[in-house]
Amino acid sequence: MQTINNKKFKFKKKLGQNFLVNKGIAEKIVQCINMPEKATVIEIGPGSGSLTQALIAANIAELIVVEVDHTLIPQLEKLKKKNSNLQVINADALNIAEEDLTTKKFKIIANLPYNIGTLLLIKWLKKIVLVDEIIIMLQQEVANRIIAKKSTKAYGRISVLAQSLCYCEKLFDVEPQNFYPQPKVMSSVIKLTPKKTLLTTASIEKLEKVCKVMFNYRRKKIRTNLKKNFPDIEEILTDIQISPDARAESLSVEEFHRISQKVNFN
Repeated sequence: MQTINNKKFKFKKKLGQNFLVNKGIAEKIVQCINMPEKATVIEIGPGSGSLTQALIAANIAELIVVEVDHTLIPQLEKLKKKNSNLQVINADALNIAEEDLTTKKFKIIANLPYNIGTLLLIKWLKKIVLVDEIIIMLQQEVANRIIAKKSTKAYGRISVLAQSLCYCEKLFDVEPQNFYPQPKVMSSVIKLTPKKTLLTTASIEKLEKVCKVMFNYRRKKIRTNLKKNFPDIEEILTDIQISPDARAESLSVEEFHRISQKVNFN
C-alpha cells in the first residue's frame, strides 16, 4: 500500500497505473491546449487527479474525466467543488463511445497507460471527425512511432494512420521521476491536430487493414504481402505508379492512400 493524496492506495499493475506527480508537467500539458476556456475536454485515465486539477485551474468550459478504477472515483468526485462543470465517469476508455458524452467536438487529454495507448489512439483516429485536438502522454517509443518518417525503423501502421489524419508533433519528453510508481522508460507528450480534409470511417478502416497486411512483414516486397488478398495487385500497383518491388517501410503516407483507394477487401 502506498499513500496518494493522504490516502492508502494499492496500485494495480494490470491497469498500467503510473500517476503523474509533478504538477509543473501537468500545467505544461494544459498550456499546450488551444483555447482551453472554450473547450470540451475528455480526460482519459485521470488517476490521482494531478492533470485534472491543472485542467480545472485552466477554466475548461466542459470537463469530462473517464477513470476505470472505481476506487479513485470518490476523490475525483471531490474535485467538483473546484469546478461544477466537471463530470466524472467510471468506465473503461476502450469501451466507451466518446460521442455519447457530449454534443460538441471534444479535445482528448490523457496520460495513457503504456499497455493500451496505441489501441486507444487507433480508436480515436477512427472517429477523428468528432475530435478537435488530441494531447496525450505515451511511452516515448510509441510517440516516436507516431511521428516517424518513411524508411526509418519506427515507421509503421500507427505512423501512417496518425499522419494521414492529423498533423503530429512531439511537444516534450518526460522523465520517469515525474511519476509514481516510476516507469522504467521515458515518456513523451505529443499533439495531434486533425487535418481539414478527412477520410470517411470506411476509408480509415480500409487504410488500417492495408497497413496491417503490409507491415506484418515489413521487409518483404509489397506485391508478396498483398498478393493473397488481391491476386491482381501487380496490375493495380503499376496503374498507380508504385513499384511492386517496394517495401512497406519505403512508402510514403500518400502512397498508402493510393493503394487503399484502389483495393477492396472481401
